Amino acid sequence: MTERMGPRKSLSEQEIFAQPELVIKIMDRVVDIETPGVAYSRIAYFSTVDREWDEKKATIASVLRSGMIGQIMGDGERAHANPGSDYVKNLRAGRSDMAVHANIVGRSSGTSNRPTTSKTSVGRSWYVSGERGVAVLFDSTKFTELNPSTIRPYSDPVERDRLTFHSNDFNVQDIFEWKRKVNPSLKIGDSVLVNERNFDAQGMPTPDDELGFVFFPRIPRRMFTGLVVTYDTDTDKALAGDVIQLMIKNSRGNPSFFLPVYDMDGNLIWPKHMSHSEIQAMVKKKKE
Repeated sequence: MTERMGPRKSLSEQEIFAQPELVIKIMDRVVDIETPGVAYSRIAYFSTVDREWDEKKATIASVLRSGMIGQIMGDGERAHANPGSDYVKNLRAGRSDMAVHANIVGRSSGTSNRPTTSKTSVGRSWYVSGERGVAVLFDSTKFTELNPSTIRPYSDPVERDRLTFHSNDFNVQDIFEWKRKVNPSLKIGDSVLVNERNFDAQGMPTPDDELGFVFFPRIPRRMFTGLVVTYDTDTDKALAGDVIQLMIKNSRGNPSFFLPVYDMDGNLIWPKHMSHSEIQAMVKKKKE
């Protein structure tokens, strides 16, 4: 009779660094965060108020355990990250109109007008540049992109298939619908959309990054590929250290849950320090 395996033992940061092969596995996941196609979503912002920071840490810990959780859309708000009884109830009831808002590098027609010195698309984006905090990088290739649509404020719920996503920019949708009047079978990527306003050279939507994309119904934890922390003060930098410890603690001892951590300029800050240019050179060498 096979003995059931108990839960993995959580590892401390010192225990991780004491295993060179484990550090190598984490480093193998390092990417250039400026690579087109990298998907990301901000999950929390930093707060120097102790009580508020405790609440933010609880949200971050929840995401690192359970993934990014969609919520019932239609109120114009970006989906939050904390799972709760309403989410579980709706998911069990078969609701599929829950979504998580996110952005994709190289798939944006707008840039934030908030002041920032960041050198990357992630750092300059609306929801990252405006707040010092934490964003999750994730693998969007497991999702199927649908034709443009929007979840407008106070609209009736429209169910989407699981593991799908679409642009959430009404300008993108308006152009698409206008073109579809002539061609009812129109779909994203068709030549007629190439280089149209809010579409790229492949005819794919490039929504304003304040509106971005919506992913249905959640982003599973197994799809996470990294964390980005944005900070501009020594206090923020210390809070970033808290985020790294939360990631380690909430890995549940699963080595595949240890994620590379970057700053908003694409520099690696965990498990090693590496500049963005060094990462780009490393990635290029791997491809050769």
